[in-house]
Amino acid sequence: MAHIMAEAAEPFRRPDHDCVGFVCSWLLKAVGIDPGAHLRSYSGLAAAERIIRAHGGFLPLWASCMASAGFRETAAPRLGDVGVVIDAAGQEVAAIRARNAWAGKSAAGVQIENFPMLAAWSLARG
Repeated sequence: MAHIMAEAAEPFRRPDHDCVGFVCSWLLKAVGIDPGAHLRSYSGLAAAERIIRAHGGFLPLWASCMASAGFRETAAPRLGDVGVVIDAAGQEVAAIRARNAWAGKSAAGVQIENFPMLAAWSLARG
């Protein structure tokens, strides 16, 4: 996927090139909707943590964004679908489904691994 390759070259920076920005930019390109547009005005880790706490955690925050944008959950994510996974550092992050793995934004660029999935959403809406 061209989006994953382009993001691999971008340094990690909030809010546009963190895990949410990475996935939301993909969704904007793929289906024309950015479910996290309202989250892109924060600055820094402390602000990100406040937003996550205010929503009861990362997964509830992301689930709310996806539901509000009309995306439906799937138990069998396909290429290009998105989800919340546990990354190598043990953190919940937004990721894009690659062939047999998940791609998530990290400080090193993009990690592509078979991360454990907590939830996933199909690109098909409705």
